[in-house]
Amino acid sequence: TVKAYEAGKKITVTGPKDKDYSFDLDENVAFKGDVAVGQRVKVTYTKASGGDKITSVAPYKKGA
Repeated sequence: TVKAYEAGKKITVTGPKDKDYSFDLDENVAFKGDVAVGQRVKVTYTKASGGDKITSVAPYKKGA
């Protein structure tokens, strides 16, 4: 669940066990759909071969 969102800067989500996770948003972030506080999203991130982190934010779908 999105707890705080600052477009182009940072997103904070509440994840498993009610723990908060913050992600810095830069040009490597991929968004699918709109993001708003209170919305459920799925955040994934991987490291590219060059060491850059690639973060993806998408609407949460049950069973996905």
